[in-house]
Amino acid sequence: MILALLGCGPAITAEKDREDSEARSRDTEADADSDADSDADSDADTDTDADSDTDSDTDPLDALLAGLRTDRDGTLLSVSRDTGWPAPVEGGYLFVCTWGSSWELAGDFDAWSPEAMNQEATFSWLVRSATAGDGYKFTDGTDWLPDPWSRAYRYDAFGEMSNVLDSSVAHLERQFSVGASSLQARTLHLYVPVGTPTHTLYAMDGQNLFDPAAFWGGWHLDEAAPADMLIVGIDNTSDRMEEYTHTTDTVYGRTYGGWGDAYARFLQ
Repeated sequence: MILALLGCGPAITAEKDREDSEARSRDTEADADSDADSDADSDADTDTDADSDTDSDTDPLDALLAGLRTDRDGTLLSVSRDTGWPAPVEGGYLFVCTWGSSWELAGDFDAWSPEAMNQEATFSWLVRSATAGDGYKFTDGTDWLPDPWSRAYRYDAFGEMSNVLDSSVAHLERQFSVGASSLQARTLHLYVPVGTPTHTLYAMDGQNLFDPAAFWGGWHLDEAAPADMLIVGIDNTSDRMEEYTHTTDTVYGRTYGGWGDAYARFLQ
């Protein structure tokens, strides 16, 4: 028995050496695979970082112009809900007009001397330095019209004036195409006080609240509002009678009303 064990010793040792060699070979292959995977991950990370750097290097002005060229109205609306128009960019503000090549930009920032704008297929644009609160309009040499997409605006002896947004003073603002799935979208006209509002007033017929040229001279709510009150004016639509009444009524053979609950949910 002892001889048998001693006689098998060299064979067992050889077999053990062979197994150790195979194990070392497998470890070497695993290390190589691990190194390859690490190199691949590193290359992927480098590519991702490069892509990220490329994205971060995209000029905001170029991005805005690209959006306007591919989806003008969608970009106008999305920017109006974000920074508002005119949009702040490097070098000043991006002003955009959609009325054709004959229109120019003029305002407080250039002593109301019209400046030519860069022409695109469906809009014109100009980057112009300006100060918060500056008024401006577009002109074709005959008419002087406010920017229908400007967030901030005011009124003077000549009617509506577009403004470069100045949040340091009480001012008027607009939010466009606000609505619910069951009701028409509409514009909101807001009186925004300085600082944080302490009270909020929601008022119907929003287009009549601040405009002195509105029905009966407008409501002049901005002139009567307490200093810390936010006023949210909700424009009416062609469905005004339906939205403002909870029950139906028939007038001259036509039935009106009954959408009051849906309108109340929209306000919430």
